[in-house]
Amino acid sequence: MARAISAEELAGHRAENDCWIAIHGDVYDVSSFVGEHPGGKHLLMDVAGYDGTAAFQTMHQKDIIDQKLPRWQGSIRDSSVGKRA
Repeated sequence: MARAISAEELAGHRAENDCWIAIHGDVYDVSSFVGEHPGGKHLLMDVAGYDGTAAFQTMHQKDIIDQKLPRWQGSIRDSSVGKRA
């Protein structure tokens, strides 16, 4: 069963070495990928601690998640998570 993650918990992970992002309702720890992101770490840091689905969808297909973001943490518990485009 997926672990439910609140907006508050997600928002507590906004540092380069502790960076979580929600995409399509699931939360990923992208800390180890921040420095490797082809578009630059600033793109990940702009959505760190938020729902980055809109920003993600502008550049990626959904299946890239399984290839690049294996550190799944859980699912968003409610819809109060802030969204970043």
